[in-house]
Amino acid sequence: MAFRNNSCFLSCGHLNLNHCRRANVQLPQVFIRFNYDIVSVNNLYFWESKVTEFPTGIRKYFHDYKPLAVFLISNPDIEVFPLKILKTLVAIEIKVSVEKFLMISVYCPPSEELGENINEIITLLLRFSQEKILIFGDFDAKSSIWGPRNTDKRGNIVHDLINQFDLVVINDRDSLTLFNGPCGINWIDIMMVKNIGVDRITEWKISDRITLSDHQIMELKGTGTFSTKKIVKISVVNERDFFQVNIIY
Repeated sequence: MAFRNNSCFLSCGHLNLNHCRRANVQLPQVFIRFNYDIVSVNNLYFWESKVTEFPTGIRKYFHDYKPLAVFLISNPDIEVFPLKILKTLVAIEIKVSVEKFLMISVYCPPSEELGENINEIITLLLRFSQEKILIFGDFDAKSSIWGPRNTDKRGNIVHDLINQFDLVVINDRDSLTLFNGPCGINWIDIMMVKNIGVDRITEWKISDRITLSDHQIMELKGTGTFSTKKIVKISVVNERDFFQVNIIY
């Protein structure tokens, strides 16, 4: 797969499979049909503690025992350097053309506290503070920043992370539903960036196509060139969801 032109420098996806085997089996077709370079996968299907049915033509980065976070990479031109491989978090450094990016895929089970995963993310953000960073994850956290829901306790913890490290949330709070299951609908998958101008993101959306999971796939396309558009940066200034908006030229 050759790199695209400057209108689409990198194509990424993020999907929580919710441990669904059918969704797991369908994933290779999604790669081929929609031409993704990289997909972050949470809560994937495994049998007897091992991942099964992932295609051999795609590079896979995940823990060898009951993994809950994975990076799948189909573009052979992307150089990959694994940094941290845990059950619930995978961090890799990739080189795309002449640029390096730190990419983090994280899954925070609703039955567990956020603390351990947040601490791992903090360690990586401190270590790679000057690098271009993309974070994909299901934090099982509610916030009026990334969805039409009141902020809960877990959402406030993610707010603190956003403010501490000057992260930018890419999600559109008015997007399509990210999760639709027996417990209702929700917006709990988040995409955040650091040291990447928002003008480089040419497209972000929640796809409405069938995934066979109760989550929808979140898509991001980025450009290799900078535009002259203004960047709108939104930061949470307290847990009551007041916002500070800065226009950067």
